[in-house]
Amino acid sequence: MLKRLSGDDDIWFSTYIKEIYESIKIAGKFREKFVKGKLKLQNENYIDNDEDKNWFRADVCVKLTKKFITTYLDTFVNDKNIKFESKFLKVVSHGEINPTLVFEGHLQKEINTISKTVGKTRLKQLRKRLKDNKMPVGVTCLLHGAPGTGKTASVYEIASQTKRDVLHVDISSIRSMWVGESEKNIKKIFEDYYEAKKAYDNIPILLFNEADALISKRVEASRSVDHMNNSMQNILLEELERFDGILFATTNLTMNMDDAFSRRFLYKVCFPVPDASARAKIWKQKIPALSAKDADVLSRYQVSGGQIENVSRKMLIDSMLHNSKQNLNDIETLIKSEMSFKQTEKIVGF
Repeated sequence: MLKRLSGDDDIWFSTYIKEIYESIKIAGKFREKFVKGKLKLQNENYIDNDEDKNWFRADVCVKLTKKFITTYLDTFVNDKNIKFESKFLKVVSHGEINPTLVFEGHLQKEINTISKTVGKTRLKQLRKRLKDNKMPVGVTCLLHGAPGTGKTASVYEIASQTKRDVLHVDISSIRSMWVGESEKNIKKIFEDYYEAKKAYDNIPILLFNEADALISKRVEASRSVDHMNNSMQNILLEELERFDGILFATTNLTMNMDDAFSRRFLYKVCFPVPDASARAKIWKQKIPALSAKDADVLSRYQVSGGQIENVSRKMLIDSMLHNSKQNLNDIETLIKSEMSFKQTEKIVGF
């Protein structure tokens, strides 16, 4: 702690422990306990092993957790200036989000309902009412549908509207080659989220993007990897059961989804490929110079909002590279190229 107060952010365990224990044997046993995560301070989430700094030294680095800082260093540290950090969560500030989505009819109504639900004033009232009725107070939402239909973008739009930061889970970092580590990582995600809740004025949004692998049907365990996946899913189910916050998960596949997960999501919203009317609006939004007539022509191609975004970007790049204005035929060529990647092109209305 004194090292931290003196401005030394890196506390290397072996050096630090030798200053306390004269016996090398005792110091070694203490270090071994720390590496295995068996110290009381670790179990109570006051200190942690900063693995990101251990690669180039034959030592381990002690990391003071936010719980330690806010509990013991309030005299020296202004809590509001402590930056939330997590190995598994990427912070996306609501102020950095530029909402640009176009939805139609029922889908827009569902998104509006969720946005109102997690609005600051309304959420506080709802949480109290749910608690009074002995019901779970967490808001959990599953957004499912074809790729590029705006699932992830809609989470960011809701975050922008409600002024809530998004804690985006890095799913690729969860799995570990070490036995039992992947399961610990799932738990750590939720521990970090609850720490973040304390640090933010507004409850942040926890986002599991492309969560297909985590919420798929559990299988009969015949391999060690099956045991690991099933254990991870069981832990995730437990965390969802008692979740206290705002959580969104997105998936392209629901046919393979475990029923136990389906029951744990309060809202389940389907994102279809936009209809012709919505596509025309998206084309006009992405290419403002487009005439209404040309937007109607392009809307006949059955593409997603994500594909329209790609075509618009390629059109801009091509116009800069060739120093020329793209016409309707050029845009249609780009659309056909985009559609040819994984599917047969479909045109309606011709």
